[in-house]
Amino acid sequence: MKKKLVLLSSLWMTTLTSAYADTVNQTLLPSPFPVYINNNMIINHPAPGFSQKQLPTNNDYKGNPGCYIICYSHQSLDAIYPVSDTIYVMGQIRVAGKYMGRVCVPSQFGGKDISAEQSFKDLCSQKIPSCSNNNCWVGGDSGGWFGIQ
Repeated sequence: MKKKLVLLSSLWMTTLTSAYADTVNQTLLPSPFPVYINNNMIINHPAPGFSQKQLPTNNDYKGNPGCYIICYSHQSLDAIYPVSDTIYVMGQIRVAGKYMGRVCVPSQFGGKDISAEQSFKDLCSQKIPSCSNNNCWVGGDSGGWFGIQ
């Protein structure tokens, strides 16, 4: 009896997690996306001590599944928020792909280092104004906007 309950519980959690992942991969964030900053802390909802900023968000890709890549730069000018003393977030772009955990994995780039892909650097340069001088690279750690840990 206990084994059946554990199995049923596991199946229910797998179904729930899968359904949530499907929803996340179909969700378009607002453009721009309001974020809340307190020093190096960033959250997606208002809270005491946090100030609102508008994260440039490009939603040209509306297909499913999709996820968001983040455009990063070493230049603080026009940055929305810092992730370290030398790395800043400039904006985000929705692309064809899925979240694997909290990381956006663009279609056909599973297991690859997307930060080194010139096509994504070019996309940041084209879609995010503060990246227009080709000073950005990408990463996929955007699942936190959806509560993915």
